[in-house]
Amino acid sequence: MHTCVRACVSTSGAPVVAAALRELAQRGSQFGFFQTTPMARRLPPEASTPGAMVKRALDRVRARVPVGQGYVPSRAAEMLNYEDVPPGASFAVLADGQRIAPFGRGEGGKDGAKDGAKDGRPVHVPYSRLQAFMKDPSKEASREDGVEVKEAGREEAAGEGCGDVASGKWGEPGWAVRSTVPIGAGQVAMEVCGCWRTDEQCTEADDKRYTLGLDDRARIAKFENGDPYVWLDLRDAGSIARLVNECSEAPNLELVTWPEDGPPTRFYFVAKHDIPAGVELAWERVGASRRKQNAEPSEALPASFSAVSGGGGGGCNVGTP
Repeated sequence: MHTCVRACVSTSGAPVVAAALRELAQRGSQFGFFQTTPMARRLPPEASTPGAMVKRALDRVRARVPVGQGYVPSRAAEMLNYEDVPPGASFAVLADGQRIAPFGRGEGGKDGAKDGAKDGRPVHVPYSRLQAFMKDPSKEASREDGVEVKEAGREEAAGEGCGDVASGKWGEPGWAVRSTVPIGAGQVAMEVCGCWRTDEQCTEADDKRYTLGLDDRARIAKFENGDPYVWLDLRDAGSIARLVNECSEAPNLELVTWPEDGPPTRFYFVAKHDIPAGVELAWERVGASRRKQNAEPSEALPASFSAVSGGGGGGCNVGTP
């Protein structure tokens, strides 16, 4: 079981918060828990008023909305006006518009329950077990048109920290993704599928918010292998990973590439710790570029094949074409 210890510090400034965490570690207070992740945040000004924090917590609970109904990946794609790309079905587009499968197709079929079993790729959560849902179910009422649903999500998400279009973050405003089955620590949650692009094709794209790129070492390895596809774009065609929100506060997924011993051909979201069924899935873009050499998948992928940029909303920030 993954345990989280939150230390609330009533002082201001990140250095002071870090010092408080170090003091907590020196006392050994958190070592009684297995796989503990210490976190800290500053208390609001009203914390000095007796009962203020309890009132604030109760107000937050009362403001919660019930969880919206779930939509299978293909239905969510239809509602949000993009093409669903199931596991193993990423593609590239030639100059004449023809689609090709540059790295071959998966053997597990559309559901993906056995995807990767025959060619060594990781087995992940069945695609049919992943759901997209609207964070505010009141927006679902009487909305059948895809454009209208999408705009409703944008209104509902205005100002949110995750999936905010204004900040250029990954994710569709007002939408989120969950699994209907538990996901174990280190388990592959889903393959990130879409359209592979060359440097030139990526440069021509107007919206790079849904674009993942490789680091320099991985790019060189692919070029030396005669493979020009170094960007994965989910803007117009992508898997349900397109709707997984980017969140820096408590991401439970990590972006990794495959294979580890050669030029990357696939991206995956892997669980950083045990995730119960029904919990919203989220990842951190910045963390994807901070990988440790020879680390375990739950901590990091080898740096030579780390994933996308850590620089904000562009997607094409590492080695911008």
